[in-house]
Amino acid sequence: MEQLVIHLRALQHGLEALPVSHSQRSRALPPRRNAKETPLLLHPFGRIDPIFHLSFSGIGQIAARSDHGQATIETCGLDRESLRRVREPIAIDINRHVDRLELALAQNDYRCALDAVTDLLSLGADHRAHAGMVRAIVWERLGHPWSELERLKKRLQGKLRRAPAADGAGRRRPSGQPR
Repeated sequence: MEQLVIHLRALQHGLEALPVSHSQRSRALPPRRNAKETPLLLHPFGRIDPIFHLSFSGIGQIAARSDHGQATIETCGLDRESLRRVREPIAIDINRHVDRLELALAQNDYRCALDAVTDLLSLGADHRAHAGMVRAIVWERLGHPWSELERLKKRLQGKLRRAPAADGAGRRRPSGQPR
């Protein structure tokens, strides 16, 4: 079924064949049995991680990092303005949370850093729309894979558990001072 949808999408865009990387020619439909082709279209849950092939601007504009990315953008129409407008508020939120995280870490404000990481993890959860864009922007901005955010969350939680309690104004109480 998925191949049929991709084929129909290709026909919609005036393509008579799907892009492959074995040569300059496009793939013949149906494919030849003995053909040695490498599909260029990215699958969001496939073996090839789209994060290495697609990038996103601060307003949700998509760009290709590779031939795989370019073929996917063109075939699936991922650069449509209507889609960019849907991604824009999410991209702005992501960048705001990354800014908060970087500032909080620079100031050793572990509570604020934990809040920012929690917000990022929520926006990039598997069930959320545009989770791939969230993860790509986080990777581009922070230089770390998505899996590092969950580890960072656990480290921050540990630091907060070990930190002395704060008074009502958010200031740390010196040890031995009554509550």
